[in-house]
Parts: sequence; C-alpha cells; structure tokens
Amino acid sequence: MTTSTRRAMPRTVREIQRRIRRLRDLHSLTRRAFAQRVGVHARRITDWEEHSLPSAAHLVLICRAFDVDLNWLIGLTGVSDVPQFRGAVEVSGTNKGAE
Repeated sequence: MTTSTRRAMPRTVREIQRRIRRLRDLHSLTRRAFAQRVGVHARRITDWEEHSLPSAAHLVLICRAFDVDLNWLIGLTGVSDVPQFRGAVEVSGTNKGAE
C-alpha cells in the first residue's frame, strides 16, 4: 500500500487496522498464530493490518478469540476500557497497571 493510499483511507479504517495489530502485538503473536486463534489464513491478517477491513463476522470472531469488546476493536473506546489490557504495556509505552 502506498503512503498516498493509506492517507486516503478513512480514519476509522486505519484505527481498526492499528487495533488488530496492537492486539496481536500485546499477545506476542505472529500473524500465523493470530490467524489460527481467529480461524482464518495468515494472509487475511496481513490484509486486515495493511489493506482492508475484516467483515462484521470476522470482527466478531476476533472479539471472541481474544475476549475484547467490539466497541474497542472498532475504535469507540480506549485501551483502558478493555480488561485484559489493564497492566499490559501499551504501544505508547505507558504501563497502565505498574505499581
């Protein structure tokens, strides 16, 4: 995907792509391992992170596989709104649960 194509994508699309990648990174999964948990081919994960959006059915599968709220996955809530991310290091480097 070219930079100009990425800029032309709606902000929501880019946010969903980032959150799929963030979810994969937070669980330290390869694209293949993430795909296995969701039940799709690894190429789909590449597509979702870089080129396209998952279907509504695939969004639900991701949410079920990783126990995340759909509102979080589609960018309607922040990372701290997802229970299993409390205590995880965010991409920004802020540790939400460190004491």
